[in-house]
Amino acid sequence: MNFALGMLLVLTPQAAEPAAKPLVIKGVRILTAAGPEIATGTVVIKDGKIEAVGADAAVPADAEVIDGAGRVLMPGLVHPATRIGGSASGSGNAPDHLALEELAPSLDAYRPVVRAGFTTLALHPTGGPIAGQAVAFKPRGVARDQMSVLSPAYLRFEFEANTRVKEQIRLALEGAKRAKDRKEGKPDDRTLPLVQFLKGELRALVEIRSPGDYLHFRQILKAFEDPALKGSEAPPSGPALKFAIIGSADLWRGAEALGSRKETVLLRPDLAFAPDTRIRVNPAQELSAAGCTIGFAPADGQVFLDSHLFRVAQIVKAGFPRDLALKALTIVPARAAGVENRVGSIEKGKDADLLLLDGDPFSGTARILKVLIDGKVEHEVLP
Repeated sequence: MNFALGMLLVLTPQAAEPAAKPLVIKGVRILTAAGPEIATGTVVIKDGKIEAVGADAAVPADAEVIDGAGRVLMPGLVHPATRIGGSASGSGNAPDHLALEELAPSLDAYRPVVRAGFTTLALHPTGGPIAGQAVAFKPRGVARDQMSVLSPAYLRFEFEANTRVKEQIRLALEGAKRAKDRKEGKPDDRTLPLVQFLKGELRALVEIRSPGDYLHFRQILKAFEDPALKGSEAPPSGPALKFAIIGSADLWRGAEALGSRKETVLLRPDLAFAPDTRIRVNPAQELSAAGCTIGFAPADGQVFLDSHLFRVAQIVKAGFPRDLALKALTIVPARAAGVENRVGSIEKGKDADLLLLDGDPFSGTARILKVLIDGKVEHEVLP
């Protein structure tokens, strides 16, 4: 009898957990970061993804509904270059180092980050001049595979225009080029990420300290972008190298050079002073006007994370276009981290990583009322 009962329990299908109800935010002003804002619209979320968005998106009959009247909905903030979540140890000059291996899962440690509105971060390795490969992750979960969105997200270079660093990078890229051009054999683990970079398969993030450093870095890359420039009869070497620049506000002084290449430049949202004056300069505006695509990357201290929206609001007040500011907070850093297909805008099929605010994000006074990651409310301000 007990045996028969046991067999019955084994053979009887377990009751499936009921599917989660769709979540709908309706009657809300939607800043999509992918096109014009929607003055009053609806977002439908199912299984952690955005299923529909628009002024007349249909509301499923069984949906849980959040009334967004008088509220503003925008994509979650993306931090493209952080050490939050990583261990204190550095990797040195190690292109094959994966930041994923040092990512620390936690149920509680990321709550202040989420509270500040950040729903995706890219943890980069320390060291240099070729530090290793970043991991893009969601700031929640108890296992790395639950948190990781993309690994590797990008290859990190830390560049300065001195002979040692320049030679290290040049020699490493020359070795990778030889490996790439070989008909047989597979590159070793240390060389493979550099080969992928030269093939346009892996993005890079290049940290520089000055406009002069940028010019030196570009000079090194010149031979690897187009062998014809070295007198070779070979055609240009396939896809363009994919990388973004990250640096200080001083980069505005190299706006003409950076803009001529249409570079993506990641900055802290700060104003600066013109040299030897008290004249205020808006670095984001100067670089954007020259032709650069601007993304914002805050410092890691909690005070900078908490004030990120306010600081960007000040940049907008100083002349930076608000539509570009929205993208600089969301889709541009997402693209720099290689995850723009998943996050960074409110579009059908993307992850439902969203912020619900009580006002315009560039007003300087707006509060974040709810933070959703993959359609789940991870933070909310209770009435």
